Amino acid sequence: MLKGEILIAVGRDANNQMYPIAWGIVEIENTDSWRWFLGQLKSDLGITNTCHWTLISDQQKGLTHVIKSCFLTLSIITVQDMCTPIGVNYIEKQNSEFKKQYPPRFWCKAFFRTSVKCDIVDNNLCEAFNGTLVKARVKPIIPMLEDIRVGVMRRIAKKIKSVESWTGNYRPLVMKKLNTNIHKSMGWKVDFNGDDGYEIKKGRQQFKVKLTGRSCSCRAWDLSGIPCPHAICAIFDIGREPHDYIDSCYSKEAYLRTYAHALQPMNGELFWPKTQNEEILAPIPKNMTRRPKRKITREASEGPSRSKKNTSTTGNTTSTSA
Repeated sequence: MLKGEILIAVGRDANNQMYPIAWGIVEIENTDSWRWFLGQLKSDLGITNTCHWTLISDQQKGLTHVIKSCFLTLSIITVQDMCTPIGVNYIEKQNSEFKKQYPPRFWCKAFFRTSVKCDIVDNNLCEAFNGTLVKARVKPIIPMLEDIRVGVMRRIAKKIKSVESWTGNYRPLVMKKLNTNIHKSMGWKVDFNGDDGYEIKKGRQQFKVKLTGRSCSCRAWDLSGIPCPHAICAIFDIGREPHDYIDSCYSKEAYLRTYAHALQPMNGELFWPKTQNEEILAPIPKNMTRRPKRKITREASEGPSRSKKNTSTTGNTTSTSA
């Protein structure tokens, strides 16, 4: 079997689900392979002004320097397992080197840009796509790439078809989050300033809301584009409906734009053009980059451990052993 790495770039659609953007095969995951992959991605997407883009990454295996060189003004979110108040405290005490290498503006929500409408700090989207490649990546390279291509083609067709079942302008996952926030909006006191300002209070908690600017001081509405519980209190106070204040990036129109470019069908191998060039030989196998193994202490009653395929993942970009 030919060893290698699958590099993947994944985005979000208007239902907060993953959208596979690009994938490629490289011999090994390192600075050169990421520079090639991200360079091709930037070119294919026609990215000239990178300040409008956000890249979520765990900054592993050569990504750090490549991102800085390819996307000079890009908004970067560094994914870490410790991006929580408890985790921040841990970093403060145990990992000062992390703070030196990755300043808080790269991973703390307080510094996230609100124009992007992306409040995630994990790489679950890449994990979701990675889960669809389990059967494909054990095959030789051509059948593997064909399985990925056909899988994505089917997915796009299925997503376009799903629009027919929509009962409103927004998909279920978005409405589920909005309905959760509506439930959480109960029990708050609303004070209006007579202009466009609201104070939303409950006990010692107090937030200010501006409906015209679609902003709340908790920043949840600003970051996600879906009204937070405090904003919903103000929206109900003026007799409006919360779904009228959902950002347009979640609309049916935006969803259809995302899936407007279907993958076109291809002829089979018998119709592929023949080349007169020399036969391409398989590259010399190289040692794959791996995270250090951890020794796990098991109880006597536990069975032997089962080995797992090594996978390293990043938020909008990921690599998988093939």
